[in-house]
Amino acid sequence: MTPNEGIAPPKKLLSLLIRGKICLRNKKMDLRIYPIKTGYICLDKGLMVTPGADTGTKLLVPAICYLIVYGNLKILIDTGMPDTERAGWHFPGSRQKEEERIDRQLASLSTDPDDISSVIFTHLHWDHCSNLHFFKKASLYVQRRELAFALNPHPLNYKAYEAEAVGMTPPFANSKFTVWDGPFKLHGFIDIFPTPGHSIGHQSLSVGAGDDKWIICGDAIYNENTFNPKDHLPYQATGSGFDLWEQYDSIGTILNKAEGKKERLLYPHSEISLRREYYQINQRFLNPL
Repeated sequence: MTPNEGIAPPKKLLSLLIRGKICLRNKKMDLRIYPIKTGYICLDKGLMVTPGADTGTKLLVPAICYLIVYGNLKILIDTGMPDTERAGWHFPGSRQKEEERIDRQLASLSTDPDDISSVIFTHLHWDHCSNLHFFKKASLYVQRRELAFALNPHPLNYKAYEAEAVGMTPPFANSKFTVWDGPFKLHGFIDIFPTPGHSIGHQSLSVGAGDDKWIICGDAIYNENTFNPKDHLPYQATGSGFDLWEQYDSIGTILNKAEGKKERLLYPHSEISLRREYYQINQRFLNPL
């Protein structure tokens, strides 16, 4: 499905194409995906991570976004969590060090917010879209259903979207997005596909092709605890889901995209995903010069 015309087209990409800065060329180049920790969220383990077990136990989980670097093309997946005060309003005990703020983490990777051409949001909950104001030059992408719901959420979801009804201003207020319905391919090597359940318009990404790809799950798969079997189930929906039935099915969708290879899944709230400095792909793609 083609993104809506007139809604913040990816101007930077278009101008690069016009000037010949990006060209179709079968030249091999390494693509890297950097996990970026933007702080820690303090959760009730039993309610959010291991349903039915360890309820009342506090657990700190990292809030991770991902930077895709391919030549001079830099794409950010989510923009992370806010400062300690704001995060603590959501979940007391959550924290963000000054150096963990997304712009400072990007600086440690020799990247300025203005270097980011695109920001793809898995969804618009508070811990995935904070600090959006730093990315004034980037094209912003999200599912149409997610944006519509985020702008007018159900009262049960006011807090997750930092709605004005609870005295907050959401990070995405007054931002212009490119929206789509359903699957979409971006830059020739990123497959974006709906994974609803955690939120009404949640989406995940497959980066690469064939056996050489990584799946950025978003909160459709919170972390590795999803795969702790429960009763007769091979996996369980974790986190505070909008629709647990849809979320369960979305886990299956992600596993199919990964061809069953759980080691190819990149989680949003897991120390496991932070063990590598970056994840690498060797493929023939669009070659940004």
